Amino acid sequence: MIQGLVKSFIDFFYLGGRGVFGFVSMGDNLILNALIRLFLEGLSSLGIIWAIKKRRESSYSILLIASFIGILLSIPLVPPIDADIMRAYAATMPVLFLLPAFGIQLIIELLSMLPIVKERLVPKLQRFFTRSEPLTQRTLTIFSATLLALVVIAPFFFKVISHPPIIIEGSCPVGEESHVFRYTRGSWIQLVDNNYTSRSRVPLVRIADFRLGLMGLLQSYPDIGNQLAALQPPVSLLSMYDLKNGSQGYVALPAAPVDFTNNSVIQACGRWTKSIFIAQSFSQITNINE
Repeated sequence: MIQGLVKSFIDFFYLGGRGVFGFVSMGDNLILNALIRLFLEGLSSLGIIWAIKKRRESSYSILLIASFIGILLSIPLVPPIDADIMRAYAATMPVLFLLPAFGIQLIIELLSMLPIVKERLVPKLQRFFTRSEPLTQRTLTIFSATLLALVVIAPFFFKVISHPPIIIEGSCPVGEESHVFRYTRGSWIQLVDNNYTSRSRVPLVRIADFRLGLMGLLQSYPDIGNQLAALQPPVSLLSMYDLKNGSQGYVALPAAPVDFTNNSVIQACGRWTKSIFIAQSFSQITNINE
């Protein structure tokens, strides 16, 4: 248990894809990504120093410190390795980005002590960031109440008025599962042999380019990355959301779904290999009551 807690905290500050700023990425350049994340973590550290320094002067700094402590306490409950590139921490993103912002504020305050900066740059920054008409308390209250109502009430509203479509599907061969999902044009890629085309042009992707693009995923999520890397062309890959039971995952089709109309419903029969559903056959369903 102790090892798991320690590993979770190490993962949180890790410079790879599962770290606190793992969602900040410049593509497959791992060194550049690590440097950017290190820069953000450094600014965040300065932001915490600024908040501690200003704790007696500003209530914002106390809120920032309390929020950051809350995030740290939640790490054992939501380990970063299971957070899906920090998606589980989505609600904390404003705090995570306030930290580097206040880190920049601390740097500006330190630089403003220099005579040349104090005389020339500081007055310009003060004029730029000073509002001629500050927001009133009433405006902020109305905005906050409206935003809170949309966040809290809207999900319940759509939950009440929405209903799953009634789908009459066909049967699959014995030993195969059935999944029904919606197909949208442009939502799939077709993996082809390297000698099929000289370069990848979506939806046609050379298998070598596809595997090269999995480098970041292999580092953060080796299980799913290895499964995707093991796919052999020709095969078409889609992201699936089952309309019957809400299950999600990747589905590999034995052929390209080029003949289907946009937003059509597809039934696929096949078997799961952990996170990828390998379809042996698929067809369009036309008998739907939505």
